[in-house]
Amino acid sequence: MLDVHKDDDLVPIDCPICLKMMRDAGDVSQYHSTQCCVECWIGFLEPLRLLKRDAGYLPNSTELNAYRDKIDNMNNLEKQKC
Repeated sequence: MLDVHKDDDLVPIDCPICLKMMRDAGDVSQYHSTQCCVECWIGFLEPLRLLKRDAGYLPNSTELNAYRDKIDNMNNLEKQKC
């Protein structure tokens, strides 16, 4: 039997929005519907699409970089508390 996978079945190791590793089956499932992890969908992409009133809106590089910086800053704060 031939085992053939379509390219759209494949999930990247890292989320293309936050560049963090996909964590679990929830992220894989979310990626198939929105092309990002659950955290990015809930905290960034869905609110941005609602704000723009465009269900297919994709963030530009400035918006992506600002979001990634925000995540890095939050991670740094958490590390400082420990």
